[in-house]
Amino acid sequence: QYLKAVFQATPDPSQQDRAAWFYLDCVLELSSTQFVREAVLYARQWKDPGYFDDIIQKGISILIREKKWNHLDSFFRDIEPYVSPGIRTQLFYLTARFMNSGYIRKNSPSVESEIKTYLTRAHQLEPYNYYGLLASALLKQLPPFMSHVKENLPPKPSPDNPREKEKRDRTIITITSPADEFVRGFFDYGLIEEGYTYLMKYDDKISDKSLFKAVIALQEHGYYKKSIWLMNRLNNRKEYQLSFYELERSYPRVFKDIIEKNAKQRDFFAPFLYALIREESAFDFHNTSRAGATGLTQLMPETAADIAGWLRLDDYDLHDPETNIYMGAYYYSRLLHL
Repeated sequence: QYLKAVFQATPDPSQQDRAAWFYLDCVLELSSTQFVREAVLYARQWKDPGYFDDIIQKGISILIREKKWNHLDSFFRDIEPYVSPGIRTQLFYLTARFMNSGYIRKNSPSVESEIKTYLTRAHQLEPYNYYGLLASALLKQLPPFMSHVKENLPPKPSPDNPREKEKRDRTIITITSPADEFVRGFFDYGLIEEGYTYLMKYDDKISDKSLFKAVIALQEHGYYKKSIWLMNRLNNRKEYQLSFYELERSYPRVFKDIIEKNAKQRDFFAPFLYALIREESAFDFHNTSRAGATGLTQLMPETAADIAGWLRLDDYDLHDPETNIYMGAYYYSRLLHL
């Protein structure tokens, strides 16, 4: 009640969202049903809908875990106009899947048509979003960013053909402007974060090839989240066509041995686990959200505690990639087989 009073009395618009977020987080700890009521009640007053993405996602996860399908359905319908495009895409996709699975029941003769409508809206609203891509896959429609990818795979140099490798490397690192040379200097001397900062500052003056070279450097030093952001910028450049080799850099296969092993052990498609980690943490195992979701698969502390109990783990570190993937793979395999 104190937080609610603070939220309602805050005169500074820039602080209202922050106060509302803390209020909703406290409500969610007490009751998911009350959270649904309060979130819908105050959503239209939010100044920045994106600020609430993580708390909305946390609420959705808890409602699903508690199997409160009726609450989910009403929450989706009532909150949808006031949330960010990313959350709206997630809501459209999840509504379609839960309707298709029979968890959300509709007294309508056109259920199949409604499901397709929700998937289409997810596909059109945020085509680069994880849930937008899932919707595209179910609709069997090629995602927009794939439509201009070159169909012919570029020849990859064999290990015993150094001339081909040199030729490919040279096409990547060619300097075409002073800005290219300036930014490249940081990467050449291992100043990755500084190079990234200036690259973002002079983005419009950096050539396509230099931008892609920076992506490679970022990934070699473990900055996968930043590299994915850069690949999105490169892909959004007018008339630029990604090769298959370049597209692979947008979807890196980090922690491959751990992911492949756990996917096989839990009997589900390994690319699903890659996609989930890419969307949740962008392969940053240090990542912790404002809501407390931690590590590669972004497990909430209470969810992790449940998983640890199921797996009989007395001690675990969610920032450890092997532990997080092991626990996350187990948890999502349970969800897939509900």
